[in-house]
Amino acid sequence: MFKFIMKTIFFVISISVLPLTLAAETTSIENKKKLEDKKWIIQSISKDEKETYKQLHLGFIKFLNGSIEGQSTCNIYDGVYSLGKDQTIHFFRIGITQVICNVGNKMAIEQTYTEGLEQVKTYKFEGEELVLYKEGNKEFARFSTK
Repeated sequence: MFKFIMKTIFFVISISVLPLTLAAETTSIENKKKLEDKKWIIQSISKDEKETYKQLHLGFIKFLNGSIEGQSTCNIYDGVYSLGKDQTIHFFRIGITQVICNVGNKMAIEQTYTEGLEQVKTYKFEGEELVLYKEGNKEFARFSTK
């Protein structure tokens, strides 16, 4: 009798949690579709609360099957990303070419961007824009497909 009661309780809990799990997975799948197969052009990169870079060629990022590729101010980069529940995103294993740019502060901007990607915790879509956030809901980078 005890085994029957435990199996029943487990079944009831499983059934009640299933819609929540499916909803989270559906949201991640929908968001993955929004991210992928597009060229997201960087509109701004926030270095800290006082300084944000907004220049013409900050670069772009593309998402495809769990991988990223793109170009920052000078170099080409690639890596891996994963989406989680509650619009969490993680970037890791980022590799970048080593071409030196001696134009303005492009190398400093690039370093801020590539180091900052691995610190990103969440994302959201604002209209046609993709916004990445660091811990504490601090905006890190803003992208547009236009």
